[in-house]
Amino acid sequence: MKLQHKAWGLILTAIAVCAACAMLGTRYIVQDAFSRLEVEHAALEGERAKRVFNQEVQGLSATTQDYAFWIDAVKFVNGQQPGFMSDNFDTDNMGSLRIAEVLVIDRRGRALATVKREGKKRLTSLNGERIDPLRELAMIVLSGEDPKVVLQTLRVVNGELEIVIAAAIRQPNLLDGAAQGVMVMVRRFDQTEVDRLADVLMMPARLSFDTPAHSNEPFHVQRVNAELDDLHAVLGDRQGRPVAELVLGLDRRLQEQGRVLYWQGLVVVILTSLAASLLLVLILDRYLLKRLQRLYSDIDVITRDGSAAAPPVLVQGNDEISSLARGVNQLLQRVQSDAQQQRLSFERQEAIQAQLMQSQKSEALGRLAGGIAHDINNSLAAVTGWVRLTMEDLEEKHPGHESLGQALKATKYADGLIRQLLAFGRKTTPKL
Repeated sequence: MKLQHKAWGLILTAIAVCAACAMLGTRYIVQDAFSRLEVEHAALEGERAKRVFNQEVQGLSATTQDYAFWIDAVKFVNGQQPGFMSDNFDTDNMGSLRIAEVLVIDRRGRALATVKREGKKRLTSLNGERIDPLRELAMIVLSGEDPKVVLQTLRVVNGELEIVIAAAIRQPNLLDGAAQGVMVMVRRFDQTEVDRLADVLMMPARLSFDTPAHSNEPFHVQRVNAELDDLHAVLGDRQGRPVAELVLGLDRRLQEQGRVLYWQGLVVVILTSLAASLLLVLILDRYLLKRLQRLYSDIDVITRDGSAAAPPVLVQGNDEISSLARGVNQLLQRVQSDAQQQRLSFERQEAIQAQLMQSQKSEALGRLAGGIAHDINNSLAAVTGWVRLTMEDLEEKHPGHESLGQALKATKYADGLIRQLLAFGRKTTPKL
């Protein structure tokens, strides 16, 4: 497998692993972030709903205190202004104030007057079953040390939530005056009130009187369907005991936005990974792999053609690959120099070998010539001796005497040649 393909594979694998980690991280980070946002949004909406509901309670409380701290109310409980109830609590006034029931008791706990609004144009009195629980709340105010304390509580009667406010009736110009009686006002938080609250909150709302599943938590969210969650805000009485739950419909657009954002981030991560992979492959191929391939091709030419005939490798830039190319060129120069030196040494060795062979041939030839000359010299000496003896036996006038003289001259000439051969075959320098 080529290094180029390995590098591409490693880059793509690394990018894929990083992209997978980024996608998983994005998934958990986005989901965790939007889960926190969902919880925070639910808590914020629950707080806002309870704040708006408490404003309803505080509004009724302010109305009750206005009437309780009025001098006409003090006169009424003292029997001085009998028309106080009919003048102030008619159908129109109670309708505009959204008051369902009014109870006034004196300082001894006796019910002085009761008013109950039924419908839009009818007023009635409270029966004993309705008066007794309200009197109990009023006695709590009367028995308290601070007459300025206003009792606020919630209760459920006949499947309806009621807001009950009890305030002490006292002289408005006396800061520490004793309570002259107690005024109790009741507002039924029926479906009309729930719809009004839903309009203020700009979300669906309803009341639930089931036992809260999370009584220890002020808010909790329950999944309804893919588009809606129910936010349960627990409503408690004056002692903090859960009385009902205000159920708000939270849409799940935030979760849908989180899911859309996750998929958008996923697409961005994939596209970025692909672009990064392509860019890294191009950069790696342009600035590293192609230069390595060119270096490999030059080295392959050197290997194929030999170091003597091969050109030096191309050097580009001033980085590690350039240093490697320069090193290859230096190695090539060293190899070429060593090859030249080796060739010269071989030529010198061949010359010396030729001289040695020639010397050995000359020595052998000398030995051969010396041996032959010695043997010929012995024969020639005998021939010369016999020719001399023959010349001495013949007269000078004999026809063969001259021929023997010529033969003797030839033997002398041959003797010179033999002496030259003997001189050639000697190892020592001849003496002239």
